[in-house]
Amino acid sequence: MYANANVIEPTTTSCRELPWVEFQSNQQRVHVYSAREALFCEGDSAQFVYEVLDGVVCCYSLLSDGRRQVLSFSYPGDLIGLVQGDSHRYNCDTLCPTQIRCIPRNMLLRTAHERPEVGEKLLTFATTELAAMQDHFVSIGRKSAQEKVASFLLTLAHRHAIEPTGSVTLRLPMTRADIADYLGITIETVSRCLSKLKIAGVIDLPQSATVVIRDVDNLRDFAERD
Repeated sequence: MYANANVIEPTTTSCRELPWVEFQSNQQRVHVYSAREALFCEGDSAQFVYEVLDGVVCCYSLLSDGRRQVLSFSYPGDLIGLVQGDSHRYNCDTLCPTQIRCIPRNMLLRTAHERPEVGEKLLTFATTELAAMQDHFVSIGRKSAQEKVASFLLTLAHRHAIEPTGSVTLRLPMTRADIADYLGITIETVSRCLSKLKIAGVIDLPQSATVVIRDVDNLRDFAERD
């Protein structure tokens, strides 16, 4: 085993408080989804906002030729589907068994207007998501493939541990294909970059869905240089 190991499960609650806001039971619905089940599709009516209670979901867009661009991975505490307009502009699937709370969008917006603390949480969430998206744009646009993979693992480590130290074990619900479509590289490149990190002693790969980060600081070095 690894000293000072932190095990990060895909269902770990994020730092955001749950639930976002309490509603009467007849004003919300909680659903349990199986792995790889569609939550909504591009063009569907955006009547609800979806709060991830447990599990992980993947938002993505499909190009006309069938290629896929993964936009984000969402974890417990995240909201999905708060979009501009009346329909969704992307697709959303679960990656593992997932529990979702469906909140009527008009109700959430009305509550945010009536309760400043809810509006403040929505603004904080939106700005945090915007910052994460901007960081991702820089990564896929300017970083090398090795830096992209290292940055991705580092982001996952920091997502659920404020200051991860020592060894960190990540349970990954996403496949190599999901990671490749998120980083804008090929599956083979993802596997090759992971192998290089393993050879360098930065990570271990005991299973296909498990990555052990041996030293977070060492991984950070790989995320910032080729």
